[in-house]
Amino acid sequence: MAEQVSCIYEGTVRHRRFGPQQHSFRQSLFMMYLDLDELPTLFRNRWFWSDGGGAWSTFRRKDHVGDEATPLDESIRNLVEERIGRRPLGPVRLLTHMAYGGHRFNPVSFYYCHRPDGQIEAVVAEINNTPWEAQHCYVLDVPDGRLERARFEFDKSFHVSPFLPMNHRYRWRFTRPDKRLAVHMINVNQQGESVFDASLVLARKQITSLSLARVLLRHPLMTVHVTAAIYWQAFRLWRKGCQYFPHPKHSRA
Repeated sequence: MAEQVSCIYEGTVRHRRFGPQQHSFRQSLFMMYLDLDELPTLFRNRWFWSDGGGAWSTFRRKDHVGDEATPLDESIRNLVEERIGRRPLGPVRLLTHMAYGGHRFNPVSFYYCHRPDGQIEAVVAEINNTPWEAQHCYVLDVPDGRLERARFEFDKSFHVSPFLPMNHRYRWRFTRPDKRLAVHMINVNQQGESVFDASLVLARKQITSLSLARVLLRHPLMTVHVTAAIYWQAFRLWRKGCQYFPHPKHSRA
């Protein structure tokens, strides 16, 4: 029997703003790393966990990209093929928040799309914003399969924080998911200066009844906590006098 790939990743996320008003915070969290081929049986006989609803911790297809009637891995393969011209033929694995207590908000989910030889073909970053409840996907090409050596730089094209403008570029780096997983994202202004960064640093934990119970006891409402933290940090930025940038669709030309 093949070894289970799906796991729990636990660790911290850190945000830093470098100016003109400096601001930073660090938050502990856990995320689920789900092999989409394993998902239909992953939570079988697991109390409080489900891939289809009716449990405290639930994976919901409707929260992710593509038509609900289309399997999620197929939607991701279609998207990657459309954007980079190659279709990933290996496993698709998703780092995400599930829904807890009926609530889910996930600032970013990452799909690691593999080739049949196990190398990573592409990474899809599925971004959600609040309170607009919109979703956008960036597709990052890894032509040589060596994710840990790749450096991604591209224009920001989706409004996320009302305290960061749209005329930024992103610089992103990833490690390959293993015993540890890291993502580092930088916002660069038009002068090439780093104005904001976010770092996700996580450690792998095997899925067992005990580990699932432990993360729920520690973070029973993980996504509620994430949402509350977003608004609390936004309030702190407002108190510091950070410039407000309205959503582009609400802005005058």
